[in-house]
Amino acid sequence: MRHLANLVTTAPRRMLALGIAFLVVAVVVGGPLPGLLGSGNEFNVPNSQSERAVDAAQDATGLVTQPLVLALVPTPQGATSPSGRQAITDAIAKLGAINGIADVTAPTEQAGLVARDGTSVIVPAMARADAARADISEDATEAFAGSDVVLGGGALIEEQINTQVQN
Repeated sequence: MRHLANLVTTAPRRMLALGIAFLVVAVVVGGPLPGLLGSGNEFNVPNSQSERAVDAAQDATGLVTQPLVLALVPTPQGATSPSGRQAITDAIAKLGAINGIADVTAPTEQAGLVARDGTSVIVPAMARADAARADISEDATEAFAGSDVVLGGGALIEEQINTQVQN
């Protein structure tokens, strides 16, 4: 260690030149590496058993296998109150009107979609397998603009990630 310290202090220009040369070699050799590693869809293994099952389900139903849009609808008076039921009905109608959305599930039909205290519900929306996710995300964002409904789900996440990567 002492020898290295002496070398750095006695020949700083030589060490700087060596460092720059190493950097140039690293950039030349490693520059194309990120492009070679990307597969385009790092979360799915092509032709795996799970991927084939997803494809079979989508082919059979024509729908994606998970909700692409999740609407968190506030129901401060309770999900079963008249105002709560109206908020849920409005959210279902808005989601159902989006081009590409094939099915919207009422939160009372599935366990776990209503908060324990009833002050909010999740309304999931299933999309057609051939639907454009970016369009669904944009349309859902526009449909609920200015409301207290918070949107989430795969379509919106993909759009946010794409926006961040492009910027």
